[in-house]
Amino acid sequence: MLIVKKINNNVAIGQDGNGREIIVTGKGIGFPQMPYEVTDLSLIDRTYYNIEPSHQRLLETVSPELLSFVTQLVDVASSKLDGQLNPNLVFILADHINFAINRTKQGLTLGLPYSEEMAFHYPEINKLAIWMVKKINDWAGIHLEKGEVTSLVIHLMGALQKPTKVGETTERRTERIVKKLDSIIEEELDIKLDKKSFYYFRYKNHIKYFVRRRERNEQYSQNTELLESLKVKNPEQYECVKKIDEFLTKEFDKECSEEEQAYLLLHIVGLSTQEDRNQLGVTSEK
Repeated sequence: MLIVKKINNNVAIGQDGNGREIIVTGKGIGFPQMPYEVTDLSLIDRTYYNIEPSHQRLLETVSPELLSFVTQLVDVASSKLDGQLNPNLVFILADHINFAINRTKQGLTLGLPYSEEMAFHYPEINKLAIWMVKKINDWAGIHLEKGEVTSLVIHLMGALQKPTKVGETTERRTERIVKKLDSIIEEELDIKLDKKSFYYFRYKNHIKYFVRRRERNEQYSQNTELLESLKVKNPEQYECVKKIDEFLTKEFDKECSEEEQAYLLLHIVGLSTQEDRNQLGVTSEK
């Protein structure tokens, strides 16, 4: 293995036998004159492939001990989650956790919110994040605020790359679905969505969570009364939900539950009512 560039005494950039760039960690690995050939592979603790240059620079501020600790956390996460994690997650989390540890040791808190909604939608990932926060607390001798659990859930969700039946990652599939649903809403209700509005942000997040739940065969329980009440008050928006349900049923080979339809209806009402359009800048094209 060829070591070509020092990051610090214990971290360097190298090339494997096929010429692929890798991040290499090991005690003193970055100390010799560059470039040089490593013949004793026992000197190498860990290698990381496909790491973006922007994340490589984070290693200048993160200790080798913390990087090794975070790598172990991500290894456990990889074994428990259904899907592949972006290889950059180790470095993203190392930077995040390093900042959180230093901030906490200085007595600074950000008042990070804990999301009951994300805990409800993703109980297994939330449980994993709770475990990770406990491990961080024990390792660093600190007590992170509860909102760090949700921060880790967001990082894990963002890094999860689960291939779908059509060969897409979950992220790409979500983008395609959101684009299709946007067109359905705009066509059915004759409005132009303001994609910078708060209502659109909430709606898009809901669709993102919906896709991940559906891929994990999770969904809301049935609540017929909620849907019946909403569709009587919002018949036009409910017709739009029916169109969306048709598309999502074909996409996932499973109908949306009535409670899921109700939540979709709530979001679409928020996007489409005249009062909210006036307040949030979502304007009609009529």
